[in-house]
Amino acid sequence: MDVNPYIKALFNRYKHQLRDTELPIIRYGGWAQILKELFEQTEWYMSVYEVPAFVWDQIVIRDGQLRCYFSGRLMPEKFVKEMLQLISEMEEKALHTCFLSGNPGELCFLPADSKWVILEPEAATKFKALALSTFRPVQSN
Repeated sequence: MDVNPYIKALFNRYKHQLRDTELPIIRYGGWAQILKELFEQTEWYMSVYEVPAFVWDQIVIRDGQLRCYFSGRLMPEKFVKEMLQLISEMEEKALHTCFLSGNPGELCFLPADSKWVILEPEAATKFKALALSTFRPVQSN
């Protein structure tokens, strides 16, 4: 698997927050700033609410969108509420950010891969044009 070196370094820096540092998301650098902000804000909330340990269960791309999961058991209720708000904010930012480049993006479907991704408009247009140019209707007998 190709790895984005910046994301890999970011995951290594915050490995104490991650259940797994070999997540597929490390291949793509477009959401690097969003993930950095997520990890930094998590550290800040941990200090404010005196949470000694915190682990992200998953940080994944699901249906083209960033998804972040954690278990809030045995954590202060206010901390959990802040974290849920933080997740919502980061997922919203990612929804408008190309996962490859970090430029403004839009959710689009890649028929060849049967996947949803968030791409900048220029890349999305290229992918859509490619998909349409290779589309062949099913012939019925």
